[in-house]
Amino acid sequence: MIHIGNFCPYWSYPTTGGGPIRVYNFNYAISKHAKITQHSFRPTVSSKFFFHDIFNSKNIILSENYSEIQHLSLPTLFSSYLLYKIKQPHDLLLSNILNLTFRQSFDFDILQVEHPWLFKYVDAKNKSNLPIVLVAHNFEYNLIKDTVKNDKWLSSIKKIEIDALNKSDAIFAVSPLDILSFIDEGVESNKIHLVPNGVDTNKFNFTSDKIKDELKSKYGYDGKKIVFFSGSVHTPNIEAVEKIEKLAADFEDGVIFLVIGKAGDGFKSTKNFICTGFVDEMMDYIKMADIAINPLISGSGTNLKMLEYFAAGVPTVTTPTGARGIDILNMKHAIICEIDDFKDGILTLIADEKLSHKITSNARKLVEDTYDWNVIAKIAFGVYDEILTGV
Repeated sequence: MIHIGNFCPYWSYPTTGGGPIRVYNFNYAISKHAKITQHSFRPTVSSKFFFHDIFNSKNIILSENYSEIQHLSLPTLFSSYLLYKIKQPHDLLLSNILNLTFRQSFDFDILQVEHPWLFKYVDAKNKSNLPIVLVAHNFEYNLIKDTVKNDKWLSSIKKIEIDALNKSDAIFAVSPLDILSFIDEGVESNKIHLVPNGVDTNKFNFTSDKIKDELKSKYGYDGKKIVFFSGSVHTPNIEAVEKIEKLAADFEDGVIFLVIGKAGDGFKSTKNFICTGFVDEMMDYIKMADIAINPLISGSGTNLKMLEYFAAGVPTVTTPTGARGIDILNMKHAIICEIDDFKDGILTLIADEKLSHKITSNARKLVEDTYDWNVIAKIAFGVYDEILTGV
């Protein structure tokens, strides 16, 4: 059984937000056939931790073959918070800090690095020249180039990412669009592999009308149509919430727009535009949703939330940006349209139950066949075999 050393900037368990969901579920699926030891170096925004964690690593056993060691130190905590406040990538300085403060030997067969920020550290400590797989959750440069105004910072960020892409032995990209971007930057195409984001199709499933009505009653939304969006603190998500706020103003009180997660923290709720902030029972909100929307206008990679909506049987209206990297067709798996047409898309799904049923059935089949984590893990194992055997 091969042993994979996984290096992740942030803690992934308990899962909060797209990155941790990807890391945890992908590694869990891999651990059914390989051993995974994950080293993670800072809490996420919604993680609960105590300052004694700074002096004690936590080794969390997640399955028979998968453990996450959660590290924390004052330098990593301070630097990630400072970078977050000035709207820079939170983990930009992580490799430099770890190279000065963290000692570690690599007793693995393969090293796997989530995002480019830890690559310099892992590469420097890789004295045995083990193969390194870079998991490119996004093309980070594209994601931040419009928000980082300092050209020197932007140039430095791009260099970190391109160096990681070029020096890795294999790259797991989540989107065909990201692959094209990497190739345009001169990265060797033969080492880039499409290993998309996925969903646990056993966790999500269709909800009966009876349970949906019971949940609406529990949360005080009796008789309402629920339009749902979820998002963490992430610039594209916050932009999406701005669009939802304006969209909600065009609807009567019978349609409630629910924004779940910290993306809505800076917004004021109204009668039919409600931002809950972080919630513990996310599944309740998905189950009572009548329609999901994904009004993203920027970003990179693919949206995990889209796959969760599909698996849960929630008909979805999305922008082309929100649908990027997922092999879907308009009016077959979702309604794909620009923001200005979202109102018509929502009203169409409310009025046309036959269309709604067709879309949800097609979307569920798609995620079962293509985007289930166990299906995606098989793709990854093909790459592992290739880089270990040289074939």
